[in-house]
Amino acid sequence: MELDGLGLYDIHSLYHVPFWHTMWFTYCLLACGALCSVLFVTFIAWLLERRRCVPQMSPWKRALYALDHVHKNYDVLTQIVKKYITTRYNFDLWTKTDQEVCAYLENKSLDFATKHICMVLRNGITAKFARTVATQKQLDDDYQHVKQFILHTVPQKKNGTTVSS
Repeated sequence: MELDGLGLYDIHSLYHVPFWHTMWFTYCLLACGALCSVLFVTFIAWLLERRRCVPQMSPWKRALYALDHVHKNYDVLTQIVKKYITTRYNFDLWTKTDQEVCAYLENKSLDFATKHICMVLRNGITAKFARTVATQKQLDDDYQHVKQFILHTVPQKKNGTTVSS
């Protein structure tokens, strides 16, 4: 038994207020929440501004850049081909297999080098799934076929020059 402030005995001591029930803790929590909100809004604004400022590359420039700056293998090569044809001609090829892409392009009977692109895709199928090792010469030739295909399909202006965007 303890003696309280009034000189009376009680079985409980004075009531203790935990720190998370105090006003200073509440104010600190509100200040931290406000700071986090301001930082979040600033970060989102920065991301949107950064996205808006990035110039959009044309599909052919993006594909040529990818060809020049990636490690040469058939996985990357077939991805570049499918992405280029999807963005350049608005064909839905991104979700198709390489065999489906070949069949789709042959059915479209486009005037560009469909035969060479299908050959590249079939070489990629062989290299990826038949576990055959592609020679470096074959891989380089297929890269050149894809590069020529992209350069051949760049739209032309009426005066014969290529479109720059």
